[in-house]
Amino acid sequence: EDSTKDRTDSTKDHEDSTKDRKDSTKDHEDSKKDRKDSTKDHEDSTKDRKDSMKEHKDSTNDHKDSTKDCENSTKDQEDSTKDREDSTKDCEDTTKDHEDSTKDRKDSTKDHEDSTKDRTDSTKDHE
Repeated sequence: EDSTKDRTDSTKDHEDSTKDRKDSTKDHEDSKKDRKDSTKDHEDSTKDRKDSMKEHKDSTNDHKDSTKDCENSTKDQEDSTKDREDSTKDCEDTTKDHEDSTKDRKDSTKDHEDSTKDRTDSTKDHE
């Protein structure tokens, strides 16, 4: 009876040990899968960060380009304003030249009339 009990106990211990090994193997496989999943998550996260950094860099470059375009547009507007001011000044100068020319013609006409009158008077005095 003692021997039978010992064998029964030994068989039970063996079954328990086999179950423990199976559980340990399962835990090991689960742990390997978890590590694999964690590595994949890390790789995905690294790729997302790289993508995000590239998008940030692209956005920064777009902003720089936009700022440069704005500066160029402002310069173009300033140049256009200067051109308009120059054109207005040229127009004012032309108007002044025209007024001076008109005055000169009036003066010349008056001188001519005075000269004609002087000649007429001189002719009349001569006669």
